[in-house]
Amino acid sequence: MRPTNGGIDTTKVDLIFANVNPDDILLKNEIDQVARDDPDFSVYYVLNNPPEKWDGGVGFVTADMIKEKLPPPGPDMKILICGPPPMVSALKKATESLG
Repeated sequence: MRPTNGGIDTTKVDLIFANVNPDDILLKNEIDQVARDDPDFSVYYVLNNPPEKWDGGVGFVTADMIKEKLPPPGPDMKILICGPPPMVSALKKATESLG
């Protein structure tokens, strides 16, 4: 369970987690457990090389994925980006195009 500061932290977390292969997803079991246990935490996995019958995203994270999986821009919304420099650059442009 994710700490909520005694129940007074109402932060909602939506995670888009991109990797090349399924085995590259760090802490997948733990992240999935948090997503099951915490209604204010969701995760969407994106893979470059997905297995058959994959129900997550495929390829690069796009503006459309961001628009579909994250809340709309707002004064109380923050987007944190982490990854290799080309990915960070592309995601900055994608999020800026959404407002």
